[in-house]
Amino acid sequence: LLKSKGSATVPTPPVASPLLWVIILTSVTIGSQFALSQTSKEGRSWAKTGKEKIRMGRKNNNLKLKQFMV
Repeated sequence: LLKSKGSATVPTPPVASPLLWVIILTSVTIGSQFALSQTSKEGRSWAKTGKEKIRMGRKNNNLKLKQFMV
Protein backbone atom coordinates (compact mmCIF):
# COMPACT_ATOMS: atom_id res chain seq x y z
CA LEU A 1 0.00 0.00 0.00
CA LEU A 2 2.77 2.45 0.99
CA LYS A 3 5.14 3.51 -1.79
CA SER A 4 8.70 2.75 -0.70
CA LYS A 5 10.18 4.69 -3.64
CA GLY A 6 8.80 8.03 -2.40
CA SER A 7 10.25 7.53 1.08
CA ALA A 8 13.62 6.41 -0.32
CA THR A 9 14.00 9.59 -2.39
CA VAL A 10 14.03 11.71 0.79
CA PRO A 11 17.20 10.76 2.75
CA THR A 12 16.69 13.30 5.57
CA PRO A 13 15.94 11.65 8.93
CA PRO A 14 12.90 12.81 10.96
CA VAL A 15 15.20 14.44 13.55
CA ALA A 16 16.85 16.78 11.03
CA SER A 17 13.64 18.34 9.68
CA PRO A 18 12.60 20.12 12.95
CA LEU A 19 16.19 21.30 13.38
CA LEU A 20 16.14 22.72 9.85
CA TRP A 21 12.80 24.41 10.59
CA VAL A 22 14.22 25.93 13.80
CA ILE A 23 17.27 27.22 11.91
CA ILE A 24 15.06 28.66 9.15
CA LEU A 25 12.70 30.29 11.65
CA THR A 26 15.56 31.80 13.67
CA SER A 27 17.21 33.17 10.52
CA VAL A 28 13.88 34.62 9.35
CA THR A 29 13.20 36.23 12.73
CA ILE A 30 16.70 37.73 12.88
CA GLY A 31 16.31 39.05 9.33
CA SER A 32 12.90 40.55 10.08
CA GLN A 33 14.22 42.17 13.28
CA PHE A 34 17.15 43.63 11.31
CA ALA A 35 14.80 44.96 8.63
CA LEU A 36 12.52 46.44 11.31
CA SER A 37 15.47 48.13 13.02
CA GLN A 38 16.56 49.53 9.65
CA THR A 39 13.09 50.86 8.81
CA SER A 40 11.93 51.66 12.36
CA LYS A 41 12.39 55.42 11.88
CA GLU A 42 10.47 55.43 8.58
CA GLY A 43 7.80 53.16 10.09
CA ARG A 44 7.33 55.51 13.04
CA SER A 45 7.00 58.54 10.77
CA TRP A 46 4.49 56.65 8.60
CA ALA A 47 2.54 55.64 11.71
CA LYS A 48 2.47 59.26 12.90
CA THR A 49 1.21 60.52 9.54
CA GLY A 50 -1.41 57.75 9.50
CA LYS A 51 -2.64 58.69 12.98
CA GLU A 52 -2.76 62.37 12.00
CA LYS A 53 -4.77 61.51 8.88
CA ILE A 54 -7.17 59.42 10.97
CA ARG A 55 -7.58 62.30 13.44
CA MET A 56 -8.21 64.77 10.60
CA GLY A 57 -10.75 62.38 9.09
CA ARG A 58 -12.55 62.08 12.43
CA LYS A 59 -12.60 65.88 12.80
CA ASN A 60 -13.99 66.27 9.27
CA ASN A 61 -16.62 63.59 9.96
CA ASN A 62 -17.61 65.34 13.20
CA LEU A 63 -17.93 68.67 11.37
CA LYS A 64 -20.06 67.06 8.66
CA LEU A 65 -22.25 65.39 11.29
CA LYS A 66 -22.69 68.71 13.10
CA GLN A 67 -23.64 70.44 9.83
CA PHE A 68 -26.22 67.72 9.14
CA MET A 69 -27.53 67.97 12.70
CA VAL A 70 -28.00 71.75 12.28
